[in-house]
Amino acid sequence: MSVDSQSINCELLITSTEQNARLTLYGGSGSNRTRMVEAGTIYLATKVQLGTSSGRSGAAENLIRDVPLKASVNFDKVSLEVNKMQVMQIFLYSGNNTIPLEFRNVPLSE
Repeated sequence: MSVDSQSINCELLITSTEQNARLTLYGGSGSNRTRMVEAGTIYLATKVQLGTSSGRSGAAENLIRDVPLKASVNFDKVSLEVNKMQVMQIFLYSGNNTIPLEFRNVPLSE
């Protein structure tokens, strides 16, 4: 990583409130790419983690109803000028459903 860029790690808790479920968190490759958009620049996720599963293209784990599971999304080579995320899109897959999530105007902290 060069001195003019930073890595950003976003941590989440994901909970299935209805039933036990197999969940996949998509990474930065494929058609449903987890990404961050800021000032017109797209940054693709370089690694995702869900529970103990991790990878660049995705991570899958079994969720237990009403039990939160840690997830994280990493972005590398992000401009140092970026101090908030205009939009972060995360794509999840469970059963036969793709679940898109958007987080807007999230400030970054150290």
